[in-house]
Amino acid sequence: MFILTINEEKFTYAQPVLISDAIHEIGLPFSMPCGGGHTCGKCKVTARGVLSEMTDEERRHLSTDEIAAGIRLACFTYALGDAEILTAEKKQEQILTAGAMEHFRLDPLADGYGIAVDIGTTTVVSYLYRPGNREPAQVVSHHNEQARYGADVISRIGYCNENGVAAPQETIVSQLNKSFSALCNAENISIASVGSAVITGNTTMLHLLFGLEPRGIAVAPFTPKSLFGEFVVPSQLGLCLPDTCRLYVPRSVSSYVGADITCAILASGMTEKKENSFLVDIGTNGEMALFFGGQLKCCSTAAGPAFEGAGIKMGMSALEGAVNKVWEEDGALKYTTIGEKPAVGICGSGAYLPNGVRND
Repeated sequence: MFILTINEEKFTYAQPVLISDAIHEIGLPFSMPCGGGHTCGKCKVTARGVLSEMTDEERRHLSTDEIAAGIRLACFTYALGDAEILTAEKKQEQILTAGAMEHFRLDPLADGYGIAVDIGTTTVVSYLYRPGNREPAQVVSHHNEQARYGADVISRIGYCNENGVAAPQETIVSQLNKSFSALCNAENISIASVGSAVITGNTTMLHLLFGLEPRGIAVAPFTPKSLFGEFVVPSQLGLCLPDTCRLYVPRSVSSYVGADITCAILASGMTEKKENSFLVDIGTNGEMALFFGGQLKCCSTAAGPAFEGAGIKMGMSALEGAVNKVWEEDGALKYTTIGEKPAVGICGSGAYLPNGVRND
């Protein structure tokens, strides 16, 4: 038996434990952009005690100063005996949930209270609606706890290919159940009062919710196991909603045009208007829809790197202190940071273009 201290909290282990697993087991927010694939070098912690030896592969991700300061990568390092771990302080982020919709339909799911959920790759937002009310009564939003398995859909699919889909599914089901309980507690109602629900998301996120293997989404010809568009009994997914609740999962269009943009198109009412319309969902997986000449065209692209910097050596999310803009002026490099704070890293929009073009 040994004691592992993480951010001054003590935990007992009988066998060696991977530091990243220990951090996630206690529910501590901790970003691993590559999902523990040993490629990004971002899961840095300060560690001391009885630890596994540093491998050459781990060493390549760290500077000489970092190694001297006791920095280790959590996805490489095992605690073999008593050890102390400090994670970097998490910068505060705000998830914007307010908004207004011109088109809003309560039917056909208008029995009792209603819940609407968007499972995004980065964030999960849940809304509670009172019977017949167009405005949400309660909102709960958090970062998607599946981030421990990778920052983007490809990383998470890679994790599932290696380890199976059970852990990501359990993670999102647990997170949704906590959100549902929080919504009902805030409204002072029983969860049995929820008569209808809609859960949307991109195609990969819905695969992980259903426990479906997502492998086919990442390789040509990009074939998903399901495009959904069905009613589901909540208990079949492990959700705490009553089985009397009519739970609908909207249809995705394809592997990378998900049910989330299906819902956005319907909510916007763009296909019911005479004028041409353009809708953009800028998420980790960015999607676009163009209604032109009576036809609807959709496409998608990986938009997350523009904000998150996951593939950049000094990259970070678009938080305070992130370099978000770089340009050349009078032969010198100029830059700005988010919040005008001292630079601590660079987000995707701040990546300087070598040809000298100002990155606006």
